[in-house]
Amino acid sequence: MTDDPWAKGEVRCIVCGSWMETLHGTSETRYATCSSCRPQQQQAGAGGHAPSVSSGVRGYVPSGSSGGTGKAIGCLVLLLLGAGMVFGACRWAGCDFAKSEAEKNVGKEIGWGAKADLDPGKRYEFICPKDGTPGDVVGGSDLNGYGEESSICTAAVHAGLFSLKDGGRVTIEVQERKGLVIRGSERNGVKSFDESRADDRAEHYATDAGPPDWTDKVFSVVGAPPPPPVAAPSAKPKPSSSAAVVKAAKPKSAPAKPAPTVSAKPAAVPSGDTPSE
Repeated sequence: MTDDPWAKGEVRCIVCGSWMETLHGTSETRYATCSSCRPQQQQAGAGGHAPSVSSGVRGYVPSGSSGGTGKAIGCLVLLLLGAGMVFGACRWAGCDFAKSEAEKNVGKEIGWGAKADLDPGKRYEFICPKDGTPGDVVGGSDLNGYGEESSICTAAVHAGLFSLKDGGRVTIEVQERKGLVIRGSERNGVKSFDESRADDRAEHYATDAGPPDWTDKVFSVVGAPPPPPVAAPSAKPKPSSSAAVVKAAKPKSAPAKPAPTVSAKPAAVPSGDTPSE
């Protein structure tokens, strides 16, 4: 006995649905149409109908049918959703394959393209190799820090911790902050960029649209000098050192005139008296 439904005759006609007693076709191109419906199948061409079987035997889908394409797309979507759920669960559980490059190499040497895709609320240390190739950096114009999509090593160069040629150790601190407008700047030979939504977020504040509804992960470079302050437009320029010296110097006073000398005249002596010696 065999469990093959083709051999057992447990196949329905694809056209009228009646049970088939005699099957025909090769093992690779078998189709199921009864004698009354077979002429229609022959007009459509061999393989024009997909078999319908009671035992779930897999048959061929007509090449011109859109049903097979729809099923394939549906299966692909389900597969992607399932893979995403598995990846998210593994990332939450700390599976190694779901970690980013930075997560896998905490305390070790990383590439200059490694981004700060890390959990917030912690500090992480890395080693950046010498003779690096700069990657993209977002932000760093103020104390808000750098966006998580920034290259860790290149952000350290932008912050002034070390140079591209020398490389070195860098420690970053990742935080979640709400309502930031992250702007770029040019420092230490590295130009950073604005966040992609920076203009929209600035417009949010300009129109007084209420409290912000976004939260970003940013990181700061520990131990790097703070970014230079942005001078206010009304700030007056400080006088140069030479001007300060001139201002501090006091003019010399004119020499004091000598007091006029008064010659003492001898007192008049009355006549007949000789002055006493």
